[in-house]
Amino acid sequence: MWNEEYLLPYFLRHYSTFADTIFIFNDHSTDRTAEIAKAHPKVRLLDFNYDPGLHEDNFNDCFIKSYKQYSRGVADWVMCVDADELIYNRDIVGVLSEQHRRGIKALKCTGYIMVSEKLPTTKGQIYDECKIGTRSRGYDKPIVFSPEIDIKFGIGRHTAQLPPGIQAHKAKLTLLHYRYLSRDYIIERNAKSFPRWFGMDDKQKQYRTNGALKWYDNAIKTGQDLVEVV
Repeated sequence: MWNEEYLLPYFLRHYSTFADTIFIFNDHSTDRTAEIAKAHPKVRLLDFNYDPGLHEDNFNDCFIKSYKQYSRGVADWVMCVDADELIYNRDIVGVLSEQHRRGIKALKCTGYIMVSEKLPTTKGQIYDECKIGTRSRGYDKPIVFSPEIDIKFGIGRHTAQLPPGIQAHKAKLTLLHYRYLSRDYIIERNAKSFPRWFGMDDKQKQYRTNGALKWYDNAIKTGQDLVEVV
């Protein structure tokens, strides 16, 4: 997690309603991310040991070592999420308990990209204010699993390599991806991330931002495919 002082309080507010422990990998944040995380009673802050930047392979290696070390023999389920991803069901404990009772070892979420015209400011759950999104099969991520199994993730954890004979079952779990939280938010978030986008020149970075803004503007203007998710 890198420089997520805006989203982190929402992240913690949501996951603390059902998670026993929240492990956060602090990726050299320069804002208040680490401070906010340390102040939460359910958080255990873990640090990366590599140079700043987007290092997907290193993150996956760190995560795999950590979940095996900290969750085996302790947890029923592990969730591997980014700061802008909330796994949701009004009865999430009931859903997870039922899947555990059935002996299911891996679960796949149903993905939605959430959209808001104004940056949410609620002191409650972010999905109480930002309820609208569009279906995204690319975010049907297999990121809920039993700590007993060995798992490996692809880029962005959109795919996973599971042990032979184990499949990721669709459960009633929705993955809310809070990325498009106002036009200004998109511009600011991308600009802050530019130094970490290794291998891209300024033109490529701007092209990526313009693409995100084009998608967002069209979604807001037309409302096409937007539904009330929560």
